[in-house]
Amino acid sequence: MTIYRFKLRDESLGDIDFATVQLKEAFAIKAASGLTVVEMLNGLAKADPDCLQTVVWFLKFRRGEVVDRGSIDFALNELDAEIVDEAGPKPPTPSSQNGINTSGHSPIFATSDPTT
Repeated sequence: MTIYRFKLRDESLGDIDFATVQLKEAFAIKAASGLTVVEMLNGLAKADPDCLQTVVWFLKFRRGEVVDRGSIDFALNELDAEIVDEAGPKPPTPSSQNGINTSGHSPIFATSDPTT
């Protein structure tokens, strides 16, 4: 599966290979957000705010940081996702204006107005 590298502003958050998320991590994601790992992945492609907030929370959780998910806030164009390794079938390709641009390194939103 694809490995994504996330960066918030100038802070490197880490990498996620959604195929290797541990069961205990999946339970933590579900408890914190109500989302399954698949829902989180699919929501990232749609720039769903719950999913964007949850992926930032999850990467901090993995590093041992205790953060209230609801306290995480950022401008949508401050979250970058880069594909660092791609193996196997490709995930759905979202439009470059409303989701992760899978062609390389880019902000979640290509424009400052998410309605365009």
